[in-house]
Amino acid sequence: MTDLIQLHLEAIEGLQAELEDRIKKALGDIGPEELLARADELPQEIADELSNWIEEYMLNRLIHESVRFLADISDDEVTVDEERVRSGVLLLLDHYKSTVITLSTAAFSEIKNQAALQQNMGRSTDKIVAELEDATAGLGARLSGFQRSLVATTDSFVSSAGGVVVLTGVSEALTWITVLDKKVCGDCDKRHGMCQTAQEWIDLGLPRSGWSVCTGYCRCILVPNSTFVSKGSPGPVVRGRRK
Repeated sequence: MTDLIQLHLEAIEGLQAELEDRIKKALGDIGPEELLARADELPQEIADELSNWIEEYMLNRLIHESVRFLADISDDEVTVDEERVRSGVLLLLDHYKSTVITLSTAAFSEIKNQAALQQNMGRSTDKIVAELEDATAGLGARLSGFQRSLVATTDSFVSSAGGVVVLTGVSEALTWITVLDKKVCGDCDKRHGMCQTAQEWIDLGLPRSGWSVCTGYCRCILVPNSTFVSKGSPGPVVRGRRK
């Protein structure tokens, strides 16, 4: 069973990696001059580009991978209402899009205001642009920090969207599986192997929902409890890309 979970996590991480590359391309296409000139317009454009790309190129792959995983780990035949799942994932996508706009607006407004302040103090535009291109300090570091926040938010969306399949497609109890490595937080470590219904997990706090110390960086997963009847108790799981 651990091998099946491992394969699923690797597939999800593959989708996350594709989106991270898409984020880097989207931000890389925006030059410093354009960022300063269009700081108010860019957040909506970035959010539209990423969410449209997810819906057009990634949504079906994400759903099918999660349905496949659910079928592989379940002893009984699993029938998942993919339209219901899609509706749930699209709700998450709307929330993701709003979060991208919020993050982008905060970062770009700060950069624009700081650049204006520097100009008022007599600093040249060339030096401001050079600072934006340097990710190690000042405006460039703020822009780099925004990119990291956007990547983390996107990774969390992909993982949460995969979990929608389990929550909407399984009526039985679900077991919490924790990545048992040195990075696991104390909250999640205590939940490894715990069994609850989907509604109980919703009330207690789902992976990546913000209830735990690791917040949206949570790497845990919920799987149907019947899996352990024939496949044994959950063992350690590692995340290959995030060692």
